[in-house]
Amino acid sequence: MHRTLPKKADVVIIGAGMSGLAAATRLDQANIDFFLIEAQDRVGGRIETEYTDEGYIVEHGAQALNTDMQKLFSALTQSGLRPVPLPNIGRYLSDGADGETAIAAFRKMETLFEKPNRDDAELALLYNDPEKSAADRLSLLSLEPEMRSLITSQVEELWGLPMHDLQFSHAVDIFERYDSDREDWEFHVQEGLSALTTSLAEKLGDRLVLEKPVQSVEVGSDSAVIETVSGSIKAKAVIVAAPPTIAKKFMSPSHWSQPALQAYQAGDMIKKTLCYDRAFWRDVGNSGMSSSISLSGFATADTSLKKHGQPRLAVFIGGPNARHLAGLTREQRWEQIQQPLVRLFGSSAADPVAQFERIWVDDPWVGGGYNAHVAAGKMRAPDAVLRKMQDRVTFACAEIATRFPGYIEGAMDEGQKAAGRTAQMLGRGDLVGLNQPDSGSTRRKSFWSLFDRMR
Repeated sequence: MHRTLPKKADVVIIGAGMSGLAAATRLDQANIDFFLIEAQDRVGGRIETEYTDEGYIVEHGAQALNTDMQKLFSALTQSGLRPVPLPNIGRYLSDGADGETAIAAFRKMETLFEKPNRDDAELALLYNDPEKSAADRLSLLSLEPEMRSLITSQVEELWGLPMHDLQFSHAVDIFERYDSDREDWEFHVQEGLSALTTSLAEKLGDRLVLEKPVQSVEVGSDSAVIETVSGSIKAKAVIVAAPPTIAKKFMSPSHWSQPALQAYQAGDMIKKTLCYDRAFWRDVGNSGMSSSISLSGFATADTSLKKHGQPRLAVFIGGPNARHLAGLTREQRWEQIQQPLVRLFGSSAADPVAQFERIWVDDPWVGGGYNAHVAAGKMRAPDAVLRKMQDRVTFACAEIATRFPGYIEGAMDEGQKAAGRTAQMLGRGDLVGLNQPDSGSTRRKSFWSLFDRMR
C-alpha cells in the first residue's frame, strides 16, 4: 500500500469499503489505471473485525449473509474463507410480549412495506408522496398498543431511524430490492469478514493509499481534481464509493449530486458482542434472537462462531435509543442494556466473560450504521440519480444498490456496476463483464422461513 499520492490516474476511487474494493478489483481485471483513496487507517468501511489477544474474533459491523448473495460467496471462496451457519434454532423472545406476538409483528411489518396495489388509492397516494413517513403508514392500521410498539422497535433496529424520519416510499423500495426469498441471517465467516477485505486490498498493492481523507472534488471539462489532506490527484473519472452522508461533505455544494446526497440521513446503531462460558439460552430451547418493547430498537442474536465454542450474543440497539445511549458512559450504557437482557434470558445474561462494543452513531468516516436512509420530506428515489455517470463522476455504495440494498452483496454489486459505467465513459465499455445489467428479480425479503424454524 502506498503512503503517498500519485499526481494523476485515469480513475480515482474514493472509499475502500466493499463498494470501493469491488470497483477497484473490476478495474484491475480490465487493466484500467486507477487509484483507491481511503480516509481511515484500514479498509472495509462498515466491515470491522476485531482480533483479540485472547483469541476472540468479533464482528463490530456487517456480519451475516445468505446463499443468494453470490458475489460475496464467490469472493469468500476465492479468498479461501469459510462461511459457517449462524445458530438460529429455538424460540424467539420478546421483552414486553410473548414470542408469537413478536413474530406476528414482524409479519405485519413485512406487509406494512409492500408496494401499494393500484386499486388501493390511499396507499398509492402515501407511496407517491415523499413527505410521508413509515409512521404515517403505521397510523393507518388499527393495532393493539403492544403490536404497534413492537413494530416501531423492529423498524428502529432495522433502519436505525425513528419511524417518523423514514420516508415510506424509500422503505418500500428497500424491501422490494431484497433479491432473495431467504432471510439474511444464515451464515457468517469463520475467519471474520475483515479477512476478506484485507485479502482484496492486498491484491491492489500500491494502488491503494490509506489515511488520506478527501476534502473536495472539483470537476472540470476534461478532468476532476480530488483534494486530500496530503495533496491532490487529477483523474479522468471518479467513483465516489463513500456513503451519501460522507460524500455530501466533500462534493462541491453546487454539484449535481448534492440534492440526492442531502436526501439521506445516517442510521444510529450500537452493536455489543457478549461472550459467555456457556450458551445458557439454548439450554431452555431459546434461539438467542429477541426484540424489546421496553428498550425500543433493541434486538439480540446468537453469533457464536462454532456450535459448541465461544458462546456469544450480539446486542443491537438502533434508532433514538442508540443515540441516547451513545451519550452515556460505557458503564451507564451496560446498566440500561442489562435490564431487557435479564428479563429476556435471566440473570446469566448479566455476567458475560467478555464484552465488546462499537458505537456507530455519528461515525466520522461512514456516518452511522447500519446504513443511511432517505428521510421523509426529501427527494424520492435519490439512488437512481447517484447511479448515473455525469461530468466524470459516479457513485457506488450499499445505500443505492439495486440488489440487496444495505448489504455487502449490494455494495459489491454497485461497485462493479460503477466500474462498468466508468469504463464506458473512458471508451472501454466493450470489455466483457464490466457493464452488467440488473438482474430484474422481484423476489422480496421474507422473515417467514426464519420464524418457522424458531417455533
